[in-house]
Amino acid sequence: SLRRGSSGGIVAAFGISAGCFVHIAAGALGLSAALAASAVAFTIIKWIGVCYLCVIGLQLLLSQVREDHDVIAKPLSSLRSINSGAAPLGGNVEQACGDRLSCFVAQGYGLTETSPVVSTTPIDPAVRRPGSAGLLIPNTECKVVDPASGAELEANQQGEVCVRGPQVMKGYLNQQAATAAMLEPDGWLHTGDIGMVDEDGYLFVVDRLKELIKYKGFQVAPAELESLLLKHPAVADAAVIPQPDAEAGEVPKAFVVMKGSASPEELMAFVNGQVAPFKKIRQLEVVSEIPKSPAGKILRRTLIERERSHAGA
Repeated sequence: SLRRGSSGGIVAAFGISAGCFVHIAAGALGLSAALAASAVAFTIIKWIGVCYLCVIGLQLLLSQVREDHDVIAKPLSSLRSINSGAAPLGGNVEQACGDRLSCFVAQGYGLTETSPVVSTTPIDPAVRRPGSAGLLIPNTECKVVDPASGAELEANQQGEVCVRGPQVMKGYLNQQAATAAMLEPDGWLHTGDIGMVDEDGYLFVVDRLKELIKYKGFQVAPAELESLLLKHPAVADAAVIPQPDAEAGEVPKAFVVMKGSASPEELMAFVNGQVAPFKKIRQLEVVSEIPKSPAGKILRRTLIERERSHAGA
């Protein structure tokens, strides 16, 4: 492992199965590298001649690439594709990274409970659909249901993503209640993710069901607003959480890490001009960093708890 400052190796299900086992099956060299310093990671890519890169937290990598001129000055001629996972990625971020590194960039989707892959994108620009998590892998079924009623929804309608297939877990060890809450008797797994499937079978994952912001009865996905914030040239990273509001119930509040000059009012106007009125960011705060898990997922709960502690102070 080349994971600097860590005593462990690959611990995530995706890293173990798609990262390790695929390389073993193909007889290929596989490396695990922390992307905390893009100069180190890209030096390794150039030195080894890496062809395929799986990234957990592509938004973090992209923010580093934007400021690492050495990466641009020395093209990564060996790199053919980057596969992103762990968190939904806007089509604009996909495109920006692909343009910057001159390679194919796409997403996949899965959970630890699905061993871990549900869908992926073939390495073919002709079939890539920006912003999607690709097509279901063989022998996998997917349906989108209304979170309240459980009724199955039509194509292009957002609801909870449910999957069924041979890769779905049998259950949680010694946790019957948790298993029953997530896994139906007929094998359908409730992922807890909000998404949709288009008319061609492409899966789009929007956000976690529990992290949706409830504004006057409307549901707002934080990931959508985060993706728009990252399109602004002055923003390096972003997170959006629900902020309690006496009138609306909850309103979106954004946290941003800056890499350029822009006022909070400018950033809110930039996003709010592209979304429906109920999705508008109502508050914005500049911070030094966005808390994230080792897998690159935004720890919105940490920000929510921090806001609660400030309110109670």
